[in-house]
Amino acid sequence: MNVIRILHSLVVVVVVMLTTSCGSTQTYPGERLPQARVARINVLTTHRHFLYNLNIIVKAVDGVNIGKADMTYEVLPGEHTLYVICQSWYHVLAAPVMASKQFTVVPGNFLTFRAEAGRRYTMNGEDIDEVFYIWLEDVETGSVVAGRKPEPSIEH
Repeated sequence: MNVIRILHSLVVVVVVMLTTSCGSTQTYPGERLPQARVARINVLTTHRHFLYNLNIIVKAVDGVNIGKADMTYEVLPGEHTLYVICQSWYHVLAAPVMASKQFTVVPGNFLTFRAEAGRRYTMNGEDIDEVFYIWLEDVETGSVVAGRKPEPSIEH
């Protein structure tokens, strides 16, 4: 009987953890609004390479510190400025190679865009020759709404 209670309690704890940790970060005050009334920003956080990983982290929205890194953020419709940083993580054996790398974030650490209710946006990044490009694009249209997507290279 006690084993069943313990298992039941464990299942409840696991379900609560899974359902609350897979949500999104609300960046506006008050009650959470329906998805049709907010814009959602999905951050493709990790960009893997042979020796290192580059991560995009949203640190603040409209000057307000987020407090935690997440993969999805909800904002109200209107103009917003995101403060983003790029962090690199690498294995200790790659330290001699990585110590000489100095990544530059393009277009900079601030992305300003106009969010529309019910729309979804994806923040992405790509590094080319130690320059890390960050951009935000509308999922539905594919258009870049903030930042700078690198031009495709033409190789002969």
